[in-house]
Amino acid sequence: MSTIVVLWQAVNYQPNELLLGAYLAAWVTQSQTSKRAAIKRDANSRRGENGYFD
Repeated sequence: MSTIVVLWQAVNYQPNELLLGAYLAAWVTQSQTSKRAAIKRDANSRRGENGYFD
């Protein structure tokens, strides 16, 4: 949804640096959260049921 808002602002020639900054901050936050979740998931998948590495 945020991408649509940024594109709409750009098409309508309404530059808004605060909106762009918020969009980039949200994108970075989402990317980092996704990366950390993948690392945690991969680490857990390497462990056996007892919590020790196989």
